Amino acid sequence: MNIVVKTVSEHILVRPDTTWKRNNEDMYVPSFVKRMDWCPVFSLRICRSGRYVSPRFARRYYDAIGSGVLLYPRLYSPDDDILTLQELFAQGCCLNHTSLVPTPSYSPERINECRFSLSLSAGSQKEEYSFECPSTETLEKSLAKASEVAWLRTGDILCIELDQRRALAEGEQTLRFEGSLLEGNNIDFEVKF
Repeated sequence: MNIVVKTVSEHILVRPDTTWKRNNEDMYVPSFVKRMDWCPVFSLRICRSGRYVSPRFARRYYDAIGSGVLLYPRLYSPDDDILTLQELFAQGCCLNHTSLVPTPSYSPERINECRFSLSLSAGSQKEEYSFECPSTETLEKSLAKASEVAWLRTGDILCIELDQRRALAEGEQTLRFEGSLLEGNNIDFEVKF
């Protein structure tokens, strides 16, 4: 099982299942990670294996929708050469428990009702975000593009980044993410530095 990611810049990344934290458990950041970025995502649960899926048939390949947050540890410095930057970015994408995506559980027929609301709290400060959910056409094109790069298997999760990555505050602190896609909070976890 993999987490396949379509980035805002239209690239496809694949994260192993060891990155998946599906039950809103808190994330304890390893001591060697000093900085981290986050990105809101819309997710699809893949229900049928496939490769080179046409957008016309993409709807047959997912059976549930959801939302979540991906974390991107910054393990590099601006002085690193390009090869080192690429390797450290890949290493950061594979860091355990950095895909905070509850198992998608909403029917795809509810896509038109969706709006992803997310709040990020650090101490007494709280930031509120709201993201438009992708259209059915965008979902199907994203799934088709992902299937060009990766073999999609039953149980995989396709995550579509909804916005640019944002930096989490540096230093010793606890950050709380809370969010909802339809009814109730489906996201509620802390990132502890």
